[in-house]
Amino acid sequence: MPSERPFKLLHSALRMDEALDALNAAQEDLEKTRGKLQKQEKQITELITAALGQKAVTSSSLLVSTRHKFRSLQQTLTRFQRVFEDRLEALRTRLDGFEDMLRKYTHAQAGLDIERSTQRQMAAALQKTLQGLINERVQAVPADDTLTDFALPEESHGYIPHPLDGFVRQLISVDEMLTHDPDFFAKGAPYRPVSFLEIGCATGRNLLVTKLSGLLNGSSYAGFDLDHNLIRRGQQALGLEEEIFVADALTFDYAPYDVIFSYRPIRVPEIQRQLEERMVETLKPGAYVIAPLAEDLACYPDMDCLNGPLAIWKKRKPATG
Repeated sequence: MPSERPFKLLHSALRMDEALDALNAAQEDLEKTRGKLQKQEKQITELITAALGQKAVTSSSLLVSTRHKFRSLQQTLTRFQRVFEDRLEALRTRLDGFEDMLRKYTHAQAGLDIERSTQRQMAAALQKTLQGLINERVQAVPADDTLTDFALPEESHGYIPHPLDGFVRQLISVDEMLTHDPDFFAKGAPYRPVSFLEIGCATGRNLLVTKLSGLLNGSSYAGFDLDHNLIRRGQQALGLEEEIFVADALTFDYAPYDVIFSYRPIRVPEIQRQLEERMVETLKPGAYVIAPLAEDLACYPDMDCLNGPLAIWKKRKPATG
C-alpha cells in the first residue's frame, strides 16, 4: 500500500494555510479597530475643544459620554488583540507540528531510499551469483563429439539472456493478472495451474527460475531451442531432461500452453513476423504471451496488450451471443 506520510504532510500544510488565513483576518480586524479608535479620539478632542474651550474640557458631560465610547473601543481593541495573539500561538503550534512532521518524513524518505538502494544491490548480486552458478554447471558438461556443431541460421539471434530482474517482474505481473482472470478461476486456489513455455530457451535458465521460484502456479514447464548443443547442456547441467527440447519456432504448435515467453529470437523482421503470426494462429484463446521486443503483436485484433512496459499480451476469446 502507498505510504500515508505524503498525505499527512499535505494535510498539515493545509492546516497551516488555514491558520495563516485566520491570522491575516484577525490582523485586518485589529488594524481596522485601531484606526477607528484613533479617529474617534481625534474627533473627541477637536469637538470638545471647539465647543467648550480648553479649560472646560475636564468637566463636560459630553466628555464623559465620549470617554465611555472611547473605553468601549479600547476594550474591543484589547479583545481583538487577544484573538490575534491566540491565533498567532495556534499558528506557531501548527507550524512546529508541520516542521516536525516534515523532519520525520524526510528522515523516513532517506531510510526508504537507502532500503531501495540496498534491495537493488541485493537483486543485482543474487542475479550475478545465480548466472555464475548456472554458467559453471553448464560449462562443466563435457562436449559430445558424436554431435555435429550447430550452425546458427543467419536470420536468428544468438542467445541473448533477458535481464533476470525484468523477467521476474514479468512473472509476478502475470501471476497477479491470472489471479483476477475469470478464465483461469479455480476453487480453493489463486487460479488453475498453468502450463509455461519459453521460445528460444538455450540452456533453460529462465525455465529453471520459473520452475523453482514458484512465482507461477504452474502445472508444467517447457522450453525449446534450435541449438541441440545448448539443449543437451541444459538437460544435463540443470536437470531439465524432460522440460527442454529441440524445435523450430516457425512450425511449433503453441496450443497446449497457457503462458509463453519469447525474447525476440529472430533478427530479421520479416521472419519474426512469421513467428508471431504462427504464435497467434495456434495460441488457444485466453493464453498469455510475454514478448519483449515483439514486432507485430499490436497489429492482431485478437491480441490485447495488458501491460505495455512489461510486454504482456493475452489472446482474446471469441465473442459469444
